[in-house]
Amino acid sequence: MAASPTLIFLSLLFALANGIPDPQQDGGSASAGSDSFSLLAVNPLLPPARLQVYRGQWTPLLRRHLPITKRVLRGGRHVCRIEMEELAPIFSVAGHLEPKKFDCSFQDGDVRYYHEGNPLLNVDTVRVTIFFFRNNYSIIQTADIPVDILDHPKSMEISGRQDQRPRIRGSLELDVKNIKAGSQAISPSVVKIDYKPEEEECYLSFTRPDLQPAGRQQNEQSRLELQTGRPVVTPWWESNAGLWAPRLGRPLASGPAVGGGRRWPLFGQIVAAFNRTPVDHFEHECHEALLQGYRYLHRKPNSPGIDYVPLQVTIWKKLPDGDREFVTREARYLRVNIVGARPPEPPVIRIFRQVS
Repeated sequence: MAASPTLIFLSLLFALANGIPDPQQDGGSASAGSDSFSLLAVNPLLPPARLQVYRGQWTPLLRRHLPITKRVLRGGRHVCRIEMEELAPIFSVAGHLEPKKFDCSFQDGDVRYYHEGNPLLNVDTVRVTIFFFRNNYSIIQTADIPVDILDHPKSMEISGRQDQRPRIRGSLELDVKNIKAGSQAISPSVVKIDYKPEEEECYLSFTRPDLQPAGRQQNEQSRLELQTGRPVVTPWWESNAGLWAPRLGRPLASGPAVGGGRRWPLFGQIVAAFNRTPVDHFEHECHEALLQGYRYLHRKPNSPGIDYVPLQVTIWKKLPDGDREFVTREARYLRVNIVGARPPEPPVIRIFRQVS
């Protein structure tokens, strides 16, 4: 019996399909079904190298923390860049990388992780995105860098880098004796800064977390606020990161979660010594700053009894030619104890059920 034309056609189609060789995959192809080319030279059976930093200080990012594969580092007709993830609420909560964008061929010490002084967290995770571009394909891969945040030992004798010794010491606490009252001044009795005025320059600074820039940028951000219905603000540790912070007294969960760990103080503000004028930002020579009489003023009646004020110290070494060389930067939070406020409460899990 003769085969039907349909069976003949299907047989030929099957033979052609089996006879055509599969396309050759480049070893660096970013196909979804191939793991032959990873931008990271890591062993999945071993835990990742953890970055360790003292609270409020910085530490260099080493190549073992982000081991780029040799295939990428050999050079050639490709571009490879690394960028820190800023907009994820669970990454880079207690610190950040500087610079935030850098080349895949970075060397040990080219990039630093700066801890911002948060006293509440002992771990952090930095997520970076690696971009690899070639003329015929591209690869985008993410990597997480775990960070351990360490407290300085009791002894001041710290092995390792000389600049690891703590520069900010003292009680680091302010006391507010009544609701909506002021604290004592931020003075040498509260903060002690270790530096040599004859050999080093030292500056102490504070910036309110929702400080608005002035001028044309202010007008642009006002326009964005009208469009989104939310305030566009600046965190204390960077001039312009596009993060939002809640207004005075609003909880951390208000607004976007991004930047939630940097929204201190929450229940008060820094004011001038005598007339209680709000101070959005100050930066003075360290000795001079501690004589200005800045203090914390409590403003939220039904608030928890603890608040924090972030401070930052930057130290340069004086050079013979009149120039200066960066030595270190350290950040600490002053704890504010508010008498009469409600005690801190543990978080409560609430389940919201949507009814359609």
